[in-house]
Amino acid sequence: MTAAGALLDHAVVDDMIAAMRPGAFGPILRSLEADHAARMGRIGVAASVGDLAALAGEAHDLASTLGSFGGMEAAGLARRLVDAARAGDRAAVGALLPSVMRTADATLAALRDRYGPR
Repeated sequence: MTAAGALLDHAVVDDMIAAMRPGAFGPILRSLEADHAARMGRIGVAASVGDLAALAGEAHDLASTLGSFGGMEAAGLARRLVDAARAGDRAAVGALLPSVMRTADATLAALRDRYGPR
């Protein structure tokens, strides 16, 4: 697993926080956490039933969201999952899915650890 510092592009998050009113990032991070948990559940369900279209859609949203929060490694893996799902490549989906899930969860944990409430 990549070190937590490498999971995030801190400049992206720091710039986002600097553009907000003080205290605004906490509620956004809490919303991200709730959305992430729901999205990861939907990804798991889509994968378990073989719904590649739903999986591609959720993985696309995951890539966009985590990329917006500086999670470039997770976003890149999620984009690869989108491509595999859209291509109907079930073997690649199966190979990528554990890494996407693990890295996405680690990215959220890194965000929480670094930027969450103190």
